Amino acid sequence: MIYENMSDPINEYCISNGLKKSSTQSITYMLKHYERFQEATLSELIEEAEEEEDKGIRWKHRKLKRRLISYTNHLQQTMMYSSAVVYLSTVKSFYRYFEIEIHNMPGLNKKNSNLPVPISFKDLPDKEVIRQSLEITTPLLQAAILFMASSGCSRKETLNLTIQDYLDSVKEYTKGMNFQDALRFLVENDNVVPTFRLRRQKTNKYYYTFCTPEASQKIAYYLIIRCHNGYDVTEKLFDIGLHHFSTKFAKINDHLGLGKKGTYNRFRPHMLRKFHASALLNDGMTKDDVNSMQGKSKNKTDEAYFFDDPDKLKEKYIVHMSAVTINVEVEKLTIKSPEFIQLENHKNRVDAEIVSLRREMDDLRSMKEDLEGIKEQVGK
Repeated sequence: MIYENMSDPINEYCISNGLKKSSTQSITYMLKHYERFQEATLSELIEEAEEEEDKGIRWKHRKLKRRLISYTNHLQQTMMYSSAVVYLSTVKSFYRYFEIEIHNMPGLNKKNSNLPVPISFKDLPDKEVIRQSLEITTPLLQAAILFMASSGCSRKETLNLTIQDYLDSVKEYTKGMNFQDALRFLVENDNVVPTFRLRRQKTNKYYYTFCTPEASQKIAYYLIIRCHNGYDVTEKLFDIGLHHFSTKFAKINDHLGLGKKGTYNRFRPHMLRKFHASALLNDGMTKDDVNSMQGKSKNKTDEAYFFDDPDKLKEKYIVHMSAVTINVEVEKLTIKSPEFIQLENHKNRVDAEIVSLRREMDDLRSMKEDLEGIKEQVGK
């Protein structure tokens, strides 16, 4: 059977399974990897498997079995065990969606697979490495790196953020301001600590986290550049795809010559999450508070009866925020409340108006004196 209407089998598979955009991107990447290894299109591979079934060829003699065995060996030799499991199960699930029979066969041998090399504190990117990464990348990546390092958000949560999520996180500071005025305010003020309420997709847990003022400033600056011709608050905050994002990190890792720890690059999104947790913990923040800000699940009883107070959690974060602040070299940052900042800005505007009025009054006095001098000369 030839799938004439199956011009894009991956798209059909993803739509039928109700996958989100980010999941579709991951599935596409894995199935394209399988295509390249087999040197055939997915449509050709499905057609080949169907023809073998129609001809009644026994499973042990089918090309599909040999293909899956060779692919399993390839994954085992080239990938970490956890990644290889996901790739192989995705390929099998894809075949089964198109009603291709797959009999029982040996899976991955964990003992002979590549297992993660334990990561130590010294393997994490430090502040100097993060500073160097900021110097060689774009405003988008600068904003994302500072955000992830200071919020502890995973790559998936970071790339799922919308512009509205950011505006909501700073609304206590920007009440009554339009979009452009709010962005200018956020760029100019180094005391804004955004509060994000997010859902950890991995655990379906809602949680609160925060980012540093320098991250907020860089996000606002990036949005000013990006949104000068208009914007839609439902658009992604960081306008970049999942794999393109990871590729950018890989280029930074190579440019800085950081190398690998095991099979993983030292500079990658997940390492910024580890940096956030380790930096705050070593600065004296409790593990429970760090876990809360990273959206890590508590036990079922605790989740049902104990809830984090975002205001108190924010106060604790501010105490230790210098640990995840990259470009500001101070022992502790002095953060003012949103209300205080608004009053301070109002006072500054009033002070500026007073200075302007005094200047005008001085100009008027000078003009008056000049006129009186002219009158005296004319009277003579």
